[in-house]
Amino acid sequence: MDADEIVDWPELFKAQQQGERAAQQRFITAVYLELHRIALRLMQAESPSHTLQPTALIAELFVKFQNFKNWSEPTDKDQFLRPA
Repeated sequence: MDADEIVDWPELFKAQQQGERAAQQRFITAVYLELHRIALRLMQAESPSHTLQPTALIAELFVKFQNFKNWSEPTDKDQFLRPA
């Protein structure tokens, strides 16, 4: 999966929730790529002396996602990524 691949977020979310191993890997990869894209965009607004890296932000988000208890089946990417 690359950053330009179109992802059917609701279908992928459902498949990984049902325990499909391949879907789980695609889901994690899709989430990582999307969060990395967002983090890069946000970090561009920071001062050049800022030392936090996009990957560190993503690691923190993955921890938050693991602890997020109010999952509902998302209908699109934005709804899924809202907790971030």
